[in-house]
Amino acid sequence: MAILVLDLFENLNRAAQSSRSSVSAIITAMQTTADALAELRTDDAFKEVFADVVSTCQDLDIPLPKLPRQRRPPQRFTGQAAAHNWQSAEDYFKCHFFQFIDNSV
Repeated sequence: MAILVLDLFENLNRAAQSSRSSVSAIITAMQTTADALAELRTDDAFKEVFADVVSTCQDLDIPLPKLPRQRRPPQRFTGQAAAHNWQSAEDYFKCHFFQFIDNSV
């Protein structure tokens, strides 16, 4: 999933470090990268990416993405409340994918 974002930044890096680039071209490249990141931050885009990951795992005969082991946080952080448990691997990775996109922007 990170390859999508890192490819965008690699293209921006090439545009910014080119000896023939101007300030206006760099600003345009930055805006284009920000727009592309905004397009990735949708439910449909994530579902497409996750479906590609699942199909690749099936093609290569490797384990599908799954939830990490559930750990109970210390009681001083949660009090009497129950810890949050993800319902599926897709929900877990969706949250982290959106966090990654937000930090990238």
